[in-house]
Amino acid sequence: MISRSFLSALVGLFSMCATPVLALDLNPLSAIKSVVEAAVEDRSSGDIAKDLAIKGKLTVQVIDKLGSNIISISADVYEQTVMLTSGVKTEDQKSTAGKLATAVQDVKKFYNEILVIKPIDKKRDC
Repeated sequence: MISRSFLSALVGLFSMCATPVLALDLNPLSAIKSVVEAAVEDRSSGDIAKDLAIKGKLTVQVIDKLGSNIISISADVYEQTVMLTSGVKTEDQKSTAGKLATAVQDVKKFYNEILVIKPIDKKRDC
């Protein structure tokens, strides 16, 4: 039997080796991480399947609407509760991401923890 600490270390190693591809958490290793996490979780397989479906729909909708002109958005889904994190450039992008997330079927609760990060003043030379 694989220990939980070994799985955590493995997941951590995979996450350190990956770089984000688009503005949403589309890391190909996140699928492996999800499978490993599912093996040690208390959720039912039905809950896990619903959560993965919600994350997939959310990923497609946010990218379609917001494109890659945002800083970064990550979505965590657990028992049909969605939490968006990371950062965007405008309050409108944050609001739009929130509307898209709540429109996804089967979302029970939603938390919008996205930070609005203003672009650095281009006149300043850092």
